[in-house]
Amino acid sequence: MDNVNDHLKERLIEPKYEQVEQTGLDLSQCPQEILYYVAALAALQPKEKPKVADVEVLVFDDNGGTEKLKPKSDELTKAYEFYMSLLTKPEKRIEEAKTEQPLNEKAFLVFTAPHGRYSKGDRACFNAKDAKRYLNLKPSVAHKYDPNGESEQTD
Repeated sequence: MDNVNDHLKERLIEPKYEQVEQTGLDLSQCPQEILYYVAALAALQPKEKPKVADVEVLVFDDNGGTEKLKPKSDELTKAYEFYMSLLTKPEKRIEEAKTEQPLNEKAFLVFTAPHGRYSKGDRACFNAKDAKRYLNLKPSVAHKYDPNGESEQTD
């Protein structure tokens, strides 16, 4: 959501917006009340929960002046939990992919949009891991189909 990025770009002084942007974390679902603190955590990239004083941010206020914000203990906890959830999501997806289907299981895909060397309408067979990667792309570029019945499935 660009509104969050635009808001941070306009208001955030320290840490700098560019530091947050370079992390590549998606803050679009971040609750407004902890947004600045999650941005500070993204810039800090802490290995463990920091102290309240370490997450102090400097922002422009509504009047164009500057304001130092320091999280309350519960706000820091919420911000840190949200920040950690952003970091662990890709790992969770990888673990889910490993447990859902064995690697020797095959998946047949039909491409609904061009992607890489595949064109719209191409059909291909992949191992479960590679098929999952194509199926999880947003926007969707492929879906499963049954090669025996030629009936296409939408997942």
